[in-house]
Amino acid sequence: MMAFSAVELSDLRKILPLIKKEFSYTKMTLINLRMRFKDTKKFLFLKVLNDSELAGFAEVEFLEKNLARINGIAILESFRRKGYGKFLLENVLCLLTEMGALKVILLVRENNENARALYEKFGFKKYYADKISKVDSFSLDLNPFDQYSFAA
Repeated sequence: MMAFSAVELSDLRKILPLIKKEFSYTKMTLINLRMRFKDTKKFLFLKVLNDSELAGFAEVEFLEKNLARINGIAILESFRRKGYGKFLLENVLCLLTEMGALKVILLVRENNENARALYEKFGFKKYYADKISKVDSFSLDLNPFDQYSFAA
């Protein structure tokens, strides 16, 4: 059964290998990850579980009062294409809406078709393409009356 909750300090050792695999350009270390995790005014770490097993996580950064950036969403390979990413994104967007965010931005690699399709289903729109780094920027205006639930 899928569940959504805040990441705990003990989860960081499980999340770090996923960050290194999916976001290797960040050069993330456990020390850096712990520092971000403890900075709760700027960062929010959330996870999706399969029963009690970590299936994936999201890192959100608050850039301004009403603006949040999803720095990363990653789902373990064994849980991909099973609805965990959709479930995580739905819950992240609902939580951000409850927290007063009015806009969410994120970056996605040009060749990550699955992630792009998911974001577009939720209404994210591409607003910038960086042809050098092959990364596109997407944004979504949040509406406090939206539920962010979409058919698979």
